[in-house]
Amino acid sequence: MFMDRAVLAGLSLLLFTACSTSPSTSVEPEFNAPLVNVSLDESSNYWTLDRRSQVDARRAIGAPATSYECRRAVLAYTVDSNGSVFDVEIVDAWPNEAAARYFAAMQGQFRYDPTATNPDRIPIRTIGTQTAFVRGADCEFPPMKGLSWPDE
Repeated sequence: MFMDRAVLAGLSLLLFTACSTSPSTSVEPEFNAPLVNVSLDESSNYWTLDRRSQVDARRAIGAPATSYECRRAVLAYTVDSNGSVFDVEIVDAWPNEAAARYFAAMQGQFRYDPTATNPDRIPIRTIGTQTAFVRGADCEFPPMKGLSWPDE
């Protein structure tokens, strides 16, 4: 009887401890310097796409890649000092928001390496486009919106 109570008390303590010390699953961006707003062309002076980046289309939310013949999204995103992507924002979407959410989820999985001219790993915020189409599709995209920062 005493043994049963001791085991029950031990299990209760273990459960309480496990629940109260659960690890955080959210990852915060790291900034070694102030964030710099740059154009997509200028971004290559700071960061280049890590060719070893593993992108899993199954982790992307929204429309699967084959849902539309033609699709495009204008995305603003931050590359932190570790080369990780954060704060992906849909600026413009065509044909609809679902296709853009897919692109945004994919963008969030990319990793970047600092260039030789960015040894301090300066974090950036940039705006770029993601476009996809089926070969042979007749794509007529509307004019893009939002490819520059508001103060430009």
